[in-house]
Amino acid sequence: MENVKVILWGLGAMGGGIGRMLAKKKGVDIVGAIDIGEKLGKSMYDVIPGIVRGDRQDVTVRGNQTGSGRYRSGLHQFFYKGCV
Repeated sequence: MENVKVILWGLGAMGGGIGRMLAKKKGVDIVGAIDIGEKLGKSMYDVIPGIVRGDRQDVTVRGNQTGSGRYRSGLHQFFYKGCV
């Protein structure tokens, strides 16, 4: 059976807690992380306090800025660029 693939949307207190919990589970692959600000471009494992990477693949935090400077979802990057 194939592992469940998960994208974390928001890495604050709630999203980070969910990420820590999911990283401990078997059968779950965190394949993406979306946030804004200083977290962009960093490893999810460096951004979420207390999360253990183990032998999992690194996940870079992504997001997307529109030309107007307003935040727009980076979720399309995962589905349309073959990340999932």
